[in-house]
Amino acid sequence: MGGPCDGDYYGLPWPCWGSPEAKHPGTPNLYDTSKPVKDGGLNFRALFPEYKGESLLATDSWPEGSELPAGHPGFTYGMLKKLGWDKDLSADELAMIQKIGGEKADDVAWTIDMSGGIQRVAVLHGAAPFGNGKARAVVWNFPDPVPQHREPLYTPRRDLVEKYPTHADKKKVKARITERVGRGVAFMPFHFGGWFQGKDLRSKYPEGASPIVLGESTNTAQTYGYDSVTAMQETKVTLCRIEKFTA
Repeated sequence: MGGPCDGDYYGLPWPCWGSPEAKHPGTPNLYDTSKPVKDGGLNFRALFPEYKGESLLATDSWPEGSELPAGHPGFTYGMLKKLGWDKDLSADELAMIQKIGGEKADDVAWTIDMSGGIQRVAVLHGAAPFGNGKARAVVWNFPDPVPQHREPLYTPRRDLVEKYPTHADKKKVKARITERVGRGVAFMPFHFGGWFQGKDLRSKYPEGASPIVLGESTNTAQTYGYDSVTAMQETKVTLCRIEKFTA
């Protein structure tokens, strides 16, 4: 844009491949195949090689300079061997892979290789350790294969909760009327203790260590209020409804 921030990026580049010694610069722009992986280039990851018999590996797309110019799954030690790239592993990296995998060392993937060798060698040859796949327009393993609106559980528009439900409704915790907080405010400490789902847990505390004040953890009232796709919870500040309960 011609300003003083030219060349800068907002936030930390992610992901960074390999061990600190590899000095990977990070990936400032995801899915930028115009430059090598070692320089921050990247393609779309291949979490799912196929769906209903159709390949989901990339077609005619790979990072600049890749020695594997095709779609491919995430790297394993066995895959390095098939490509002839295993010779680039150091003795220490190979020993760690064999220690992890034992008789099934070929199955050791980049995700569990504590040596970082599989990642290092994949990047050395210009390939992304997590594979090279297609982006999905239909996410079949999410609650909504095609994204749709889900009304937050705690919302002033209760009419929309029924129309766009996030979760089935559930029951909450006991409330106490007090003047210690302002009118219209419900307050709950994050780590209350000694009480869980209506049950007194004092018997589980060592002698003399039970809480002076018993109360539910706020999570028992709020943790189910989260977006079902991103799994982001609705905590900190939220709307609630308090009603008088008659047994």
